[in-house]
Amino acid sequence: MKKSTYITLFLITATYTALQAQTPYLNLYTGYAFGINKTSMLENYSESYNYDTEKGNGTSDFLSYSLGEGLNLGGALGYMVNENLGFEVGVNYTKSKSFEGSYKAEETSPDYDYNYLYEDKSYVQSTMTRITPAVIYQVNNNKASPYAKFGLAIGMGSITFTETESEEENDGTDNYKSSGSYVAKASGGISIGFNSTLGVALPVSKNISVFGEVSITNLSFAPNEREVTEAKWDGEDYLSDLSVNDKNTEYVDEYTTGTYNEDVPRTELKQPYAFSNAAVNIGVKFSLNK
Repeated sequence: MKKSTYITLFLITATYTALQAQTPYLNLYTGYAFGINKTSMLENYSESYNYDTEKGNGTSDFLSYSLGEGLNLGGALGYMVNENLGFEVGVNYTKSKSFEGSYKAEETSPDYDYNYLYEDKSYVQSTMTRITPAVIYQVNNNKASPYAKFGLAIGMGSITFTETESEEENDGTDNYKSSGSYVAKASGGISIGFNSTLGVALPVSKNISVFGEVSITNLSFAPNEREVTEAKWDGEDYLSDLSVNDKNTEYVDEYTTGTYNEDVPRTELKQPYAFSNAAVNIGVKFSLNK
């Protein structure tokens, strides 16, 4: 079944439920999301070379990650049709932790008192806002009310890529240092996934209860475009010196290579980034009954 069909079914359900609503409510929550289905990759690579012995070595490892890991905030407006069945539409915001990859190269010659070091670090961080329509099944109890939610996760996000470079060369007499950085932001497009939640609510008063829940979201996001927003070298800003082709990238499903034109954005294939997570949340639920 196509994703658009799922959305249509949920909208129909939402309309019907709103018309039949018996108990409206509002909930607010916060928590932390742990990355799952970590399909995105960063590399950490290090190499060294000794000119005197003419020997070198290198080590490499890959970091898999999900940009769904990080601070989790949200809320929802919902209606219970009866004691056990309801519907809600939520808004969720996740700011991911920063993930780091690196490349480090060192060249040395102790006999000539020479050393050269180059280091490049890459950081990836994101924000994601999700609309989460869901159907709720709840067991009412005076002491504790367990519940389950099943629905969609409709996400709109952005990914920030930060890269820093530094190099240092020392030959025993002169010492040279240089460094730079750039920042790019990728955004655009909507991703659709699925969300399921298990939780339990504990009443505090007639209209207020607290809850704890575990939520699993299966989601990936492929941005439509990317723009370099910052470019510096040795403290000097060179962003204005970059061409449109250097600063802007359009991501597409397929393309045909053509003649280079510095006045138009470059074209690259879309790349999905993992945003799946398992979140642990605590929150407060307010009944809106008079």
